[in-house]
Amino acid sequence: MNFVNKIFLILILLCGISFAQNLNDQFKIAEDLFYKKDFFNAITEYKRLIFFDDQKEFSYKANFRIAESYFGGAKLDEAIKYFSLASLNSKNENEYYDAQIQLIKCNILRGTISNSFAIIEKLNNDSKFINKKDELIYWRGWSFIFNDEWKKASLEFRKIENENEGAKFLAEFTDSVSNEKYSKTKAKILSFILPGAGQIYAGKYLQGLISFSWNAAMAYLSANSFINEREFDGIVFASLFLRFHRGNLQNAEKIVDEKNQNIRNESLNYLQNNYGFEKP
Repeated sequence: MNFVNKIFLILILLCGISFAQNLNDQFKIAEDLFYKKDFFNAITEYKRLIFFDDQKEFSYKANFRIAESYFGGAKLDEAIKYFSLASLNSKNENEYYDAQIQLIKCNILRGTISNSFAIIEKLNNDSKFINKKDELIYWRGWSFIFNDEWKKASLEFRKIENENEGAKFLAEFTDSVSNEKYSKTKAKILSFILPGAGQIYAGKYLQGLISFSWNAAMAYLSANSFINEREFDGIVFASLFLRFHRGNLQNAEKIVDEKNQNIRNESLNYLQNNYGFEKP
């Protein structure tokens, strides 16, 4: 190799070292912004890093951080997009698994629970993650919580309560929430048998008494009209009774839905503010 070629090779190596150093510096700049919670500028710097990273050395880390930044800004759709890109650019099983767990959390919070269940099932059936069974049970329990299936959540947490202190608390908590919630079916059956009973069951005593009174009045007036051979009046009052009775059923169902929604919201707020273990 002649002298000129040697110089040229040295220059190429120096440029490569310099470029690699620039990428490391760029990553440090982005990391500094991320830890300062300046997510908007952090995202810009991570994306710039990805653009110049021809060897994809930082593809996983940068995409993961971009996703975390969007997550920190409550932009869950974007977070899911970049956690998915991080998964595609993962270099080992641990990186892939971590990105998938973040996808589960995002889908739980976004309300796309079927997606979180699908990811959990996929990981659960992968032999590479057989040692992650308990953690996947934990996140399945959280998925049931956000799907408003508190009894199913309790059953999941019961499976790992002896190994996980957080799961032990959640098993008791979700069980109590399940017991506190009202049964829509029970309310409708009670209201069908005795108008107003469904409202009283849900704690709305005045509404229950009003509903009972209107239905009882229409039933009495209809029966009295037929007894006195006033068929037209009897038919009119019977129609009103059926209308009030249907409204009574709908009202009982609506009250139970509102009550259960309040219980759900209060329970989630309690977990957000008081649960000290890992959560979505």
